Parts: sequence; C-alpha cells; structure tokens
Amino acid sequence: MCTKEVEEKLIPAMKKTLLEYFGEDPKNSPDFGRILNNRHFKRLLSLTKKGTIVIGGDHEEETNYIAPTVITNVKPTDPIMQEEIFGPLFPVITVDGPDDAIDIINSKDKPLTLNVYSKKNSVVKKFLDNTSSGSVCINDSIVNLSIDALPFGGVGKSGIGAYHGRYSFDTFSHKKAVLVRNYAMLGEKLGEARYPPYSPSKEKYLRRLLKKRPNIIPQHMDYVAVFVGGFLAAVILKVILHFAGVKYF
Repeated sequence: MCTKEVEEKLIPAMKKTLLEYFGEDPKNSPDFGRILNNRHFKRLLSLTKKGTIVIGGDHEEETNYIAPTVITNVKPTDPIMQEEIFGPLFPVITVDGPDDAIDIINSKDKPLTLNVYSKKNSVVKKFLDNTSSGSVCINDSIVNLSIDALPFGGVGKSGIGAYHGRYSFDTFSHKKAVLVRNYAMLGEKLGEARYPPYSPSKEKYLRRLLKKRPNIIPQHMDYVAVFVGGFLAAVILKVILHFAGVKYF
C-alpha cells in the first residue's frame, strides 16, 4: 500500500530493479524459479484477473512460469488480497495516507509480518501503535526471520506462539502454577473469612485481602542489593585484614 505520489516513483524503480536482477527476459534467467506445480500456477494466474498489470504478466503453463508481475489499481476486496500469494505477484493498493492504510490492515486478519517503509519516525510509530501483527520489519523484509534473537510467529489466524531460541521452548512449554496450602494455625485463622456464615466485616476483610497492591520493591532492586552486598563484604574484609595485621594496597 502506498500513496499515488509514491506509486509513481515505485513502479519505475521496480522496473529498473527487476531488470538488474533478471535481465530483459526473466524466463531465461538462471536466478528466477518456477511455480511448484500446475495447480498453484493456475491459482496464481487467476489472481491477476483484477487490477492493472503494469510490469510482467507473461506466463507459460508448460513450465509453470509466471514472470515477476506488478499489479496496480488493486482493491482490498480483490481475490489477490484474500489469501497468501506465495508467488511472483506484487499487488499495489493506493491509499490516501498512513491512516487509510492502517484501516485496511485492521479490517483484515492480523498479518504474520508487517513491513513498513518510511523515513519518518512518526509514521513508523503510528503503524506500531495502531496495528497488531506477529512481527514488524521496518524498511526491509524477511531479514527479521533470520535474526534468532527475535521471536518469529503470528497472532490469531497468522499463528500462535513464536520460535527462535528460548521462544521456541516457551511456545511448547506450559507454565504450571502450583500452590501448596499451609495448615498452620495462623493461616487457618486468616482464611476463615472464606467460609459462611458471611458478614459485612468478612466481606470487607476479603476485599482488602484481594485488592491489588502496587509493587513497593523499586525497579532494579536486585542490582542495588548486589552492590550493597559487595560493599559490605569489602568493608568486613578490610576490618578483618586490619586486625590480622595484613598489609593491603
């Protein structure tokens, strides 16, 4: 999706790039593949019936060849926008701006990956804040899949869970909660309010007990504890060495 102004620059740039990649005739390029089988060849060909083909469009059924094809004047309701393409077809939808594009994205199932191309941080942030997708790749595509430190997975119909490194284990693991009741007298006394007969005082006590409390432990407290512990250890060691008459520097 892009504005009409961007489309007028995009199409010539794509023509130039495809020429650099595959030459005048992609069919004879050793770097351009073929569709897996005839069924998918026909499926892809049927997706080119709506819109205007501005680049490519050539095909050969005998070899399941479809040239790199760019299609403009595509509508969000066209067949090519209703399924994953998995082929050399590039539909272009013209939008008025980022808000229009976001509305179209949010009107459909959540994508596996959202690719946003913009030099404006405000535009990128708008897409990040107002859309939901498995992942987002800014000013590039696919490379996010190659980075094993990033989780890769979908949302809703585009997939559940994520993989790569630790994320793969988390996806196929279940965090099982275990609570062991303590039958100590104090615990039993505090828990009496759970049982009938109920009273306003019991209700008040339970509400106070179940009320969510703010986290009173400061952030990064573990680092502070390590620092304080190390400092105290150094002081104690210094005192011991002093009384032991050991010289230190």
